[in-house]
Amino acid sequence: MGSENENINRELGVAIRKLAGTDNADKLTIADCIVSSVDIASRTCVCTPLNDTSVADIQGVRFQSTVDDGVILQPTIGSQVTVLLSTRVSPLIVSYSQLDEVFIVAPQVQFNKGQLGGMVKVNDLKTQLNTLQTEINTLKTLVGVAITVYSGILDSGVSAATFNAAQLPQISLTNLENTAIIQ
Repeated sequence: MGSENENINRELGVAIRKLAGTDNADKLTIADCIVSSVDIASRTCVCTPLNDTSVADIQGVRFQSTVDDGVILQPTIGSQVTVLLSTRVSPLIVSYSQLDEVFIVAPQVQFNKGQLGGMVKVNDLKTQLNTLQTEINTLKTLVGVAITVYSGILDSGVSAATFNAAQLPQISLTNLENTAIIQ
């Protein structure tokens, strides 16, 4: 008889909550916090509430709604965040004051409506430019030798001294690369 009364009480409680509109309801609160530590692998952090000293650090605060790829905002340790707290799901950062890194994992990312075209593949560009530089330097050396030989034969007035055979330098990535955006 005891278990029958428990079932009736449980069903009655569910019916009352449904009538009141609170069945499966979630209680949401927000807290302004300071980021204490970050775990980028799990895309979570530990946050210390600013205004409520009675609340312990909030563990497992997610950077995004699900721990997955996409846009990942990594908060800076010591920065302020706003954390959404729920009775049903893990805490979630909904506002950041400072970021250490932003990761975008997507098949295509577009900046400025794509007006500038694709982003340069810096390593490939450096290789191709250095290949061209080597070819030009080889040609300049050959032309300089040819001018020296032929100027003596033809006495054309053109000499190796008038031909600028200075070698072009190898291309450095520091001249080409913006390290603030890494692809």
